[in-house]
Formats: sequence, C-alpha cells, structure tokens
Amino acid sequence: MADSVAQKPDNAVAIKPHEAFRSWMQQNMQEADGELIAADNLDRMLTADNDDDIWNADAGGTVQGRDAVGLEVEILDFKSTPSHKADIESNYYGTMRATVLGGPTDVLTKNGLNVGDSIALQTGAENILGKVFAFHLRGRLPIRAIITGTTTQSGNEVLSIRPLPVRSSSAKTE
Repeated sequence: MADSVAQKPDNAVAIKPHEAFRSWMQQNMQEADGELIAADNLDRMLTADNDDDIWNADAGGTVQGRDAVGLEVEILDFKSTPSHKADIESNYYGTMRATVLGGPTDVLTKNGLNVGDSIALQTGAENILGKVFAFHLRGRLPIRAIITGTTTQSGNEVLSIRPLPVRSSSAKTE
C-alpha cells in the first residue's frame, strides 16, 4: 500500500475515510435473505414454550433500529443491503446479525423480543454503521452496545450505539 501512495501523481486527491466507507457499502451490497428470516420465525412458532411465544414468534427476526432505542445487543457481524426506498439519502442500509441482551420492557414487547433472541438489526443510521464498520476493520466484532437516540431541535431522532451501561453487581453476603 505504501508503494501505491508513493506513486500518486501530484494532482491526486486523497480519499477521505467516509468516502471509502460509503464506497465499500455501495460495492458490497447483498440482498437481505427474507426466506431465512421467515424460516427462523417459523422455527420459533413451532418450538414455542407458551402461547405468548407463539403470538410473538413472527415479530422477532428483523428489528429496525428506529424501533429499538434502548435495546442492548451483541452485534456479531454486518453486511450492506440495498435499499429500495426512494425517500432515503443513500441506496443502502446495514443488516447486522445480533443477539438481544436486554432493554426496556416496552421496547422488548413492541418488537416481540426476549433476552437471548437472535435478530437481524437493520438501520441506515451512519452513526451506527460507521461504528460497526470501524470495529469490523479492527477485527473487534462482536461488540456489545446499546442503541441510543437523540432528538434534534428539528424533531428528528439521530440513532447511534454506545457501550453498554456499567451496572453494579449484587453484594456478596457470607
């Protein structure tokens, strides 16, 4: 790589990291595997322990980042997925395989999730995708994180991920 840098012409423009990231996302898009998600949902239905789990079996599987603020996850990997929505800035979003670690009861219930569930977490939020990609480049996946949302003055919610909160552990009594 050093040789290619040394051979750049004087008028060459350096590619910024965010440009390289967006180029990678464009070049590595893979369609989401809807059949696999449907099969996972069916497996959960057929192996459910109780009626509630049967009812919620098809809610799990794919979770949109915008619906998961407060959700604690372990992100295992990710891929770039083409977006077919005309109303978004980029033509891709990220699909991450993740395990649910916890979160607010209302977020878990709304998404039909239980601690330990495997999900496909999907988002176009570059604050999330950029961090996951940076950890991927460093060989640091999986990571544990909480999905956060900050409301801007204009009323938009900006999604990101942060490290899991620090919690105290129970005191030992002897």
